Amino acid sequence: GIPSIELENSFEEIEQDANLILQKLKAPFNLQFQATRELQDWEPNCLVCGTPFERGERTHVCKKCKAPREKKRRDELQLKVFEGDVERQFYMDSGGGQVLLSVAMRLALTQLAKRRTGSGWATVFMDEVFGALDKTNRQNMSELIATTVINDLNFGQVFLISHDPDVQSSIATQIIVNRSQADKYSTINLQ
Repeated sequence: GIPSIELENSFEEIEQDANLILQKLKAPFNLQFQATRELQDWEPNCLVCGTPFERGERTHVCKKCKAPREKKRRDELQLKVFEGDVERQFYMDSGGGQVLLSVAMRLALTQLAKRRTGSGWATVFMDEVFGALDKTNRQNMSELIATTVINDLNFGQVFLISHDPDVQSSIATQIIVNRSQADKYSTINLQ
């Protein structure tokens, strides 16, 4: 894991990595983080000694320890998606668009973790990333996995789980799992 303060200090780095991946996927959009902090209502208890403030109390100093009363903080992180200068709503995007954003964010976070921990992670697992993609985006995702994930992001192995026959035919080494309905057992073939 990455401590939250370190993650917060890395938003720009994550954005850059994710947007680079989106460019390689030929996605028509990019993303941006927007972190907001605002002060809300007053804290109900003294943050120093824990003494509760009385309801409706107008003084903003603790009666017991004389510490100043603090306001609650609200921290929020929003992921904004832009197509050109126009903001798109992620939840309103197509399933394919959501997959592209998700893959880009996950790979960017993985790169951050690799840099911060100094680890040489060699394997990435991708489960059903082709399911909601159209033919063009499937091709772009295949190219991303074959070139960027292996060469640019330095992963030695990609475990790709897919039910798509087109994707299966483009993979060099495959482990095929078939389940027999009648006998309720699985067979595994290595190709």
